[in-house]
Amino acid sequence: MLQDKVVELAQGGRLHKAIEAAERMFSLIEEEGMTEQMGGMYEIPARLYYKLGNFEKALEYTSKARLEIDGYGPAGEKGEKKIQMLEEAMRQMREKIRGRKTKKKAV
Repeated sequence: MLQDKVVELAQGGRLHKAIEAAERMFSLIEEEGMTEQMGGMYEIPARLYYKLGNFEKALEYTSKARLEIDGYGPAGEKGEKKIQMLEEAMRQMREKIRGRKTKKKAV
């Protein structure tokens, strides 16, 4: 399964290859009309991009995961905790992005 390959590449430290595989996986899923299964999968590239320091792309994928939850509704208490976790992660990413923009202006 392609998702397993993404995880294998990431665990092997091949983060760029893992991201490429994840994005290829999303294209295939969209092509097959299976988008309702993508919510949790968005977290994989979000974490990889975060680790690489690409907070804009990490925020993009975290936002997609959050939107999936909105689309299908939270699954009880676990879903609510997931929403809180994603909201906090997005807040932190926005702060990092703002911090970079502030540093660029200062230079």
